Amino acid sequence: MPAVLALVRNADAARREDGVRMLRALVGKCSTLEVVDRALDQTLAVLRGSEGKLTQLNQRVGMYGALAALCDVQGRGKQVRI
Repeated sequence: MPAVLALVRNADAARREDGVRMLRALVGKCSTLEVVDRALDQTLAVLRGSEGKLTQLNQRVGMYGALAALCDVQGRGKQVRI
């Protein structure tokens, strides 16, 4: 998952979109929601600064796109607090 999240933060808009699509496809194929919750926790950790501050707008846009992809997964009942 870290490699996909790095792609989501890429400076190139096409690569960011590819990363979000890749993340959406990966979590859509997950058989358990625990995997989705772990991916969500990693995404929120990055947004909170675990890998340094997201100083560029394109980094934040990509991470929020990843967050939206994770929140769209069917059957998720956990609330997201940023």
